[in-house]
Amino acid sequence: MRIAALVGVAFLCSYGLLAAYAYFFSDRELFFPEYGSLDKPVGFLEISYGNGGRLAALYLSNPDAKYTL
Repeated sequence: MRIAALVGVAFLCSYGLLAAYAYFFSDRELFFPEYGSLDKPVGFLEISYGNGGRLAALYLSNPDAKYTL
């Protein structure tokens, strides 16, 4: 019975330490990606269609291509 109580206390202490770590250090552990440029790339097109909407497209030239979609 004493071993079960010791295991229970160890589990609660471990859980408490993990919860405290998560609370205090979670901001540093988050991943903040690098933000890309807001400049439009070369070959960027905006195609207007019937109901006033716009479609963004990017043309990538390939001199070896047989067809372009």
